[in-house]
Amino acid sequence: LPNGRIADGRMGSSLIEGKLSPSTAEVDRLLGQISEYVPHGDKLHVVIYGELSREARRRIEREIDSRYIGKVFLTALSNPKRMRMEYA
Repeated sequence: LPNGRIADGRMGSSLIEGKLSPSTAEVDRLLGQISEYVPHGDKLHVVIYGELSREARRRIEREIDSRYIGKVFLTALSNPKRMRMEYA
């Protein structure tokens, strides 16, 4: 993107940002990415792969509903083929 950021994908004039079972810190980062990416595409599709806590989902949805209605869309795939490995 012109601001130096790199989105995970682009389809036409829409941007795609994916997160794999994001932690609280990754959700914080995602909220910052949303504000950086929105000016550079007609739409932004945020795709969550794997687990997303109820509170994290609420935080993301509140941000979208308060600032980006019709511009940012959240999709959660609860059973993706690729999963984050748990380390002991």
